[in-house]
This record gives sequence, structure tokens and C-alpha cells, in this order.
Amino acid sequence: MSRSGRRPSAARSILVGLLMVLAWWTSAALLAVEPPSPASSTDPRTLDALGFMVGCWEGTTASGSLVRETHGPPRGGQMLGTGQTVRNGKVRSFEFFRIEATEEGVV
Repeated sequence: MSRSGRRPSAARSILVGLLMVLAWWTSAALLAVEPPSPASSTDPRTLDALGFMVGCWEGTTASGSLVRETHGPPRGGQMLGTGQTVRNGKVRSFEFFRIEATEEGVV
């Protein structure tokens, strides 16, 4: 029963329940997300600024070559990766690389 002595409608009860679940879920999601560090969001000279590169990237060139690169996450001041270009079923080139944080910046 409500304060006015009337029973709340079923729709209102459902709405209040959904809003409570939404509020709980939103607060739980906000608490689980770690805000970016100031250095990574403002300083392009850090490895964290290159976090968008992590993963596997594939594409096809205008000449029909398949190009694939993989980038690992920043660890120990480095990001490691590989690259490969395949055309007509044959490897045309490959590379192993590292991106490193130094005193001068990321190289």
C-alpha cells in the first residue's frame, strides 16, 4: 500500500523495479571501469596512447595482397608485433617489430 492508502498499479511497480535494477547496474558498471591515467589520455609519447593498436589487423591492398599485422599489449615498456604480406598464395614479406618507450618518447 502507498502512503495515500491506494495500491500502486502493476505498471508502476514494474517501472520502479526496472529503475532500481538500472540504477544498480549503472553504478556497478561505473565502479568496475578504471578511469584512464592522465598520462595516457594527454601524452601521445606513452605506450598507453597506442593501446588502440592491440589486436589483429587485416586488409587487402589494391593489388590484391593480403596484409596482416598483430600487435601485443604494452608490457615491460614494449609492444611486440608481427606483420605479413601474402600475394597469390605466397608470402611476399614479413616482419617482427617492437615499439618501445624511451626517454625521448615512443620509438
